[in-house]
Amino acid sequence: MVILETPRVTLRQFEADDLDAIAAIKSDPEVMRYIGTGEPATREQVKAMLDRWISNATYAWDEKTLQLVPQLYRAVERKAQFSTWAMILKSTGELAGRCGLAAWNLDGALEVEVGYVLARQFWGKGLATEAALASRDYGFDRLGFDRLIALIQPGNVGSQNVARKLGMRAERNFNLRGTDCIIFSMTRADRDTASAAKNQSNSA
Repeated sequence: MVILETPRVTLRQFEADDLDAIAAIKSDPEVMRYIGTGEPATREQVKAMLDRWISNATYAWDEKTLQLVPQLYRAVERKAQFSTWAMILKSTGELAGRCGLAAWNLDGALEVEVGYVLARQFWGKGLATEAALASRDYGFDRLGFDRLIALIQPGNVGSQNVARKLGMRAERNFNLRGTDCIIFSMTRADRDTASAAKNQSNSA
């Protein structure tokens, strides 16, 4: 199922046949350098992730999970999707990475993150920003969240630049499971104000 489309990218639900492509991306040490612990993922780890992403499409969350991660209720209530999605290049059909939304409980603060992982050969082409902008707007408009974040490690300058292009600002430092991060954030009002200012500038 296609979730979102941009000029160059389709975001669709993951499928079992995506395992080889996403495992190759997540086994690249450079790709994974600033993700989680910085260790490349094994094929078994990626398979477990892929199974979760696929099950998300069917709302396969038990009551305990929904109580722990109440952000997921938005997908059920709005007949929408809440997951990370396969990023497919329209020009070639290649799986270039993943992009979408993730739920977090950060010391009691229930947050929703816009996140992405992109194969190294596609870095520097603006694809991550393009897909992340679409995911941001889906989070605000389709799922109705009022605030979105990005959790980015201090050395990951590229992802910090993407966050700023989304309209996010650095908010505070945070230690996530032993890894230092910066929380970037924005509200739906921030997005709407920036869009209105851009439209006014374009019409001037």
